[in-house]
Amino acid sequence: MTVLPTKSPITGLVRPLVAALLCLVIQAPHWCHAEVSAEDLEFFEKRIRPILVETCQKCHGATRQESGLRLDSRAGLLKGGDGGAVFDAEKPTSSRLVDAVQYEGDMKMPPRGRLPDEQVAALTEWIQRGAPWSEEKASETSGFDLQSRRSQQWALQSRREVSPPDVRHPEWVANPVDRFVVSELETVGLAPNERIDRRGWLRRVTFDLTGLPPTLAEISDYLADTTPQAEEKVVDRLLASERYGERWARHWLDLVRYAETSGHEFDFEIPLAFEYRDYVIRALNADVPYDQFVREHVAGDLLAEPRLHPVEHFNESAIATGFWFLGESKHSPVDIRVDSAERLDNQVDVFAKAFLAQTVGCARCHDHKFDAISTRDYHALCGFLQSSRMAVTPVDDAARRRELRAAAELQNAEITRGALQRLATVDPGELAAWLAAAAEVLRPSGPDGDKPGAQSRVFADFEGDTWDGWRTSGNAFGARPNRLPLPGYQGDVGAIGKGLVNSHSVLDAGGERRATDELTGTLSSPVFVIEHPFIHFLVGGGAHAGKTCVNLRLDGMADPVRTVTGKNNNRMEWTTFDVRDWLGKKAQIEIVDAVTGGWGNIGCDQITFSDAPVPGPEGVRLQQVAAQRRLDAGRLAAWVKMLREPSPLGEADPLHAWRLWLARPGVPTSEDWQRWCGELQAAPVRKSPAPERFASFREDFSGWIVTGEAFGTEPVSATGLLAAGPLLGADPSLRLAHSGAQLLRLQGTLRSPTFEIPSSRILYRIAGQGARLRLVIDQFQQIRYPIYGGLEYGLNSPGELRWIVQDVSKWVGHAAYIEVLDEGDGFAVLEQVLFSDSDATPAMATGVAADLVQELTKGSPETGAERLARALCKTWKEGGAAALSDAENHRGAAATP
Repeated sequence: MTVLPTKSPITGLVRPLVAALLCLVIQAPHWCHAEVSAEDLEFFEKRIRPILVETCQKCHGATRQESGLRLDSRAGLLKGGDGGAVFDAEKPTSSRLVDAVQYEGDMKMPPRGRLPDEQVAALTEWIQRGAPWSEEKASETSGFDLQSRRSQQWALQSRREVSPPDVRHPEWVANPVDRFVVSELETVGLAPNERIDRRGWLRRVTFDLTGLPPTLAEISDYLADTTPQAEEKVVDRLLASERYGERWARHWLDLVRYAETSGHEFDFEIPLAFEYRDYVIRALNADVPYDQFVREHVAGDLLAEPRLHPVEHFNESAIATGFWFLGESKHSPVDIRVDSAERLDNQVDVFAKAFLAQTVGCARCHDHKFDAISTRDYHALCGFLQSSRMAVTPVDDAARRRELRAAAELQNAEITRGALQRLATVDPGELAAWLAAAAEVLRPSGPDGDKPGAQSRVFADFEGDTWDGWRTSGNAFGARPNRLPLPGYQGDVGAIGKGLVNSHSVLDAGGERRATDELTGTLSSPVFVIEHPFIHFLVGGGAHAGKTCVNLRLDGMADPVRTVTGKNNNRMEWTTFDVRDWLGKKAQIEIVDAVTGGWGNIGCDQITFSDAPVPGPEGVRLQQVAAQRRLDAGRLAAWVKMLREPSPLGEADPLHAWRLWLARPGVPTSEDWQRWCGELQAAPVRKSPAPERFASFREDFSGWIVTGEAFGTEPVSATGLLAAGPLLGADPSLRLAHSGAQLLRLQGTLRSPTFEIPSSRILYRIAGQGARLRLVIDQFQQIRYPIYGGLEYGLNSPGELRWIVQDVSKWVGHAAYIEVLDEGDGFAVLEQVLFSDSDATPAMATGVAADLVQELTKGSPETGAERLARALCKTWKEGGAAALSDAENHRGAAATP
């Protein structure tokens, strides 16, 4: 008889687990009837006992027995009450208790109102199972003696050295382990089977270690090897195979309930679950010691010297902690605290079974009836998990990330210095020309008349019944263009006409609709030659950079030259690609949906090639104004866009007053200017309730947790030049938590301390592109509609800080923390977080706004533009000087040993 050697302590897990199960069966407690399974008892403890205690035993317990019925023991259940038996062991489904809780028949329990459907279903199932009950004798309720339990429980005994027993048939023994097996066989009078032939042995051992049959070459090599070491060579070869880890990882993955989707209703994908699977395979193949394996699972992210991959140098230890979050989860639990308790129970249950060789779930409601685990200890263990957080964090080579960041900081410092110096030389007269031209576009002084307009051509409006030359892959875009109406919950998507692209709701060839965010695919246009300098189109849907987007690809280039996402909004907005640099080139438009789950969709409509930098009649007017004033149409379009949108600095911004003027109806006249100036001066100062500031950044991150490299080691100055581009609206007295300050390629996460939600609104002053802002409540991670979708925002404001007002009125008093996630080539900027009971956002002063309002009211619209330009140039010059000084001081402080 030959026993195969094990490769590592992990490989040997199967034996102690089997032994543990056998021990549990052999040593079954006296009250456990043969027909009652451990699964039934666990069902009773978790699902039934809480209902009986909270609902039934108040009237049918030890101190009070309505109608003579007790429901605090199985004996009481079987005895019944004054009206007879309530449980029929022969016909469980006919039991009166089932009729009572289902409110069928004369007896309805509880009398004050029917139990929730979920509890009724659980009680019905319990009765159908035979009403299993984990009862105890009265003598066992005298107290919980932890030390006594510890001394008796097999799983908690200290290891001791045991000598292999003597056997009568040493010829059956090939190694010391065989002695234990042979001794037991001899005790019961059994003998091993005859040794299998060599070919059969090879087949068995190969299946056992790799899960695959031996190849013809492996069979030939083994049969040709007649040395005494032939079997040992085979085993060593199989243990060295990568297939070994793949085969035996399956047993461990079952133990930690590995899955790549979260189950429940929509079975959403668990992000990066495969990373844990691959970690286990690598650990088995690398002979990782079991104690190290356990350490990595329990706290691999906290190890001072984590285990690194031998070739790629990424952090293996941190990946192990992913097993905590592989359990079933719901996407919209009605009671988030109950859901949190169930998730914690699942985590503790899996941890105890995998690493402690025992079940501890019974101690959730009461001290364990037999094992050495009290309710206090159970909830203390839950406390460790409740105070921990799921975090998606970079695990690749940290040294390489630090090198990239250091190089980016040096390069960015030089770029910042040069740009700030150039900013101080901006000519006020040139700036006034841009402001006046933008005003003429947004609020023209007269009709457009018969001036020649911009030429344009609709490339695709998706109004036909076919894709008309567009190619589809995957299933996200259906067999034909979408048609209005879409499902009502999507709202008005802003389509022009009836046809559009919408990957959330797709049509098959027969016009049948399928609505889900689980579809993925690509829609590619025919190749065309770029003949117009601008491409306009409507876009909506998810804000996943590179994954829910519209791309422009040039012939022969691997990466898109232009790309845009939606804004996590079903309503589409106009977007423009400036393609002046590629006139005459062949190109292709690509619409991509590569994401499942929340906002995993993209919408598009009315793709138009145009000579105007903005779509519609405004674009025609813009081109005319640019030609008359001899200005660049693209730069003028940027000014128009900025002045059309709300001021990032609030009412105190000098541009805010200018925006108010441009937003007035009618043709601008001197009389209208004077009326507007009077209204501006007479307008009362509106004061909103002062919100409570939860967080802002000055010299450090003030207790916030930073992972990855993107956010750096400290907040950055709002006046510096940033790799992500200029940023409007920053409070100069504060610094910024900025993941794109130095290099967009870096990734990372910023997390707040945990807090109790004190107010009905949370206000975030934030900017970004292709990043996410999340509020995690009671550790709930699967943030999706219909209940929790409003807890996450896709950031799509790359150029200015804006207020996001989040309604959290349903969760006041709950524990929560904030996450800002940069998981790609985008960036996020957080300036401050406020708590408030109002939607009103605070106005922010710039130091020149009040004086400027007085200046604006002294002249005409033309002189107003000149005064505004002078004030802005003065601010830029002074701010640039301050930023240069701040950068030099900061660099000097960093260089000081």
